[in-house]
Amino acid sequence: MSRVVLRRVLWWVLVTVTLVGYVLAAPTAGSLQNASLFVPMAGYFVVGALVTRRRPGNPIGWVFLVTAASSGFLGATNVLYTRAFESLVADPPPSGTIPQLHALTMFGAWVSSWLWFVLLYLMTFLTFLLFPDGLPSRRWRPLLWLGSLGLAAVTVRAMLTPTLDFRGNDAAGPTFSVPNPLSPPAIRAMADADLSRIEGALTVFALACLVLSVASLFVRFRGATVVERAQLRWFAFAATALLLSFPIQQFLPDGSDGTAANLLFTVTATFIPVSCGLAILRYRLYDIDRVISRTVSYAVVTGLALATYAVLVTSASRLLPSGTSPLVVAGATLAAAALVRPLLRSVQHVVDRRFNRSRYDAERTVEGFGARLRDQVGSNAVALDLVGVVEATVAPVATSLWLTDPEQASP
Repeated sequence: MSRVVLRRVLWWVLVTVTLVGYVLAAPTAGSLQNASLFVPMAGYFVVGALVTRRRPGNPIGWVFLVTAASSGFLGATNVLYTRAFESLVADPPPSGTIPQLHALTMFGAWVSSWLWFVLLYLMTFLTFLLFPDGLPSRRWRPLLWLGSLGLAAVTVRAMLTPTLDFRGNDAAGPTFSVPNPLSPPAIRAMADADLSRIEGALTVFALACLVLSVASLFVRFRGATVVERAQLRWFAFAATALLLSFPIQQFLPDGSDGTAANLLFTVTATFIPVSCGLAILRYRLYDIDRVISRTVSYAVVTGLALATYAVLVTSASRLLPSGTSPLVVAGATLAAAALVRPLLRSVQHVVDRRFNRSRYDAERTVEGFGARLRDQVGSNAVALDLVGVVEATVAPVATSLWLTDPEQASP
């Protein structure tokens, strides 16, 4: 079987597993453990399928597609897990007895106990190390093997856990434990303290590999080409947005468990595969500077406007007599709204100098050309200056200027 045929077969297998898993998991509430994960996983599926079709040699596309297939398979097995837990809650077994469950249900619980580690490995370590075009050089191979070995150890440890636990989303809710039929007697005989030490050592090893994979991005950025730097900046911007969403969730209505927090997580988590797809396919690749500058500008202006609103409301409520709170709120709202436009212009100017320097320099070049144009009267000087401005701002491969003779153009 040729490599092309093998890739096509693998592509269809992964796509089929993903779609079937999502269809099976859709009727069950809380599939994929958290409903807010469905949209990001769908993003991984779309981007992975598109990248593997357009650029089959890029490993990130296959990593994303395997991630989506794993999540689909996990969603399908979680249907068995969830239904078994609901039946145990509705008809709990007598105290001190072991619940009797179907073999297929046990399989679903067993898969749910370890497949999450594979998902985390694909979405973090492997993506950090291989983005955007694969392993950068041979010197990173030891880290790839170490990280894969750490995943294998953690996964095998989870596969052979002595018991399989059935629990709901509520941490204070009931928990039902059944013996793992695949756990060998040697592991069942080990004390909880010994198992905890093994899990602690494996966790430290996995975290060390993860930190090194993140560090590889910074190391590669220093020696990257212009295109690679733009690709890495897309990924870094999306990852930063996701990380910042977690502390922001604490200040949203209903905290980190509210609808607003789940929506924020869904959007920022989905932006990870989307940004990677834009970077790999190089679609509007160099718009990253504009995206960053606009995001930073609106974030700063929003923060300043909210701070102004809070200060005005607090100060006016203390100074003015009681009963004027609606007027205070209305005045503070108008004052904060009036500050948005001038603040946005000032902040945008400062941010562009730092994050969108090419646009800032182009604007300064055009403004300088306009100022010189008022003093220049010779057509040759204006033509040379215009060509220089176009080359400095647009950077075309070739530049030519065609001028019409005024005497020939006149009737």
